Amino acid sequence: ITNMLQDIRTQAVDAAGGSHSQESLSAIQSDIEGSVGAINDIVDGTDYNGQSLLGGTYDAGGLSISSADTSTLGSQEFGFLSDINITTAEGAQQAIETVDLALDQIAQNRSSVGSRQNQYTSEINNLSTSQINLMASESEIRDADIAEESMALNQMKLREGAATYALNKANESGNNLVDLLG
Repeated sequence: ITNMLQDIRTQAVDAAGGSHSQESLSAIQSDIEGSVGAINDIVDGTDYNGQSLLGGTYDAGGLSISSADTSTLGSQEFGFLSDINITTAEGAQQAIETVDLALDQIAQNRSSVGSRQNQYTSEINNLSTSQINLMASESEIRDADIAEESMALNQMKLREGAATYALNKANESGNNLVDLLG
């Protein structure tokens, strides 16, 4: 849309120069009307999840986009993009102002979308970092538990060995006593 608006502006500046015949101005006007129609086609055909992105009705997750329709680009004061008529010098001058205003409005939309996109990207990065940190913490906890359980198992084996040794010694002492008495 920005490229088309810049082309329309170039044509309006060319028409305002005063060196064109009425037929030439009519041809430029026809070309501008084709570009305006193409902008409306882009606006009408750009949707996401069944919702128009550029029609001025999109509002999701804190992101709202103003209308890029040619009947709303411009202003009451300078006229709207859909009403451009460069066949007169005054109309061509007014068209330049209208297109400049439309370019500003599109730039504001792009800025708003870019800002929201940067916020989303930053939030995604923060969530990814948090997820990595959480997984690292969980891994440390699991590793610590395995080491602790391994130590407990070794202690139990040592105690079992000591108990078995003590039981064997006690049995030997009992057998020695029986041998002495017998």
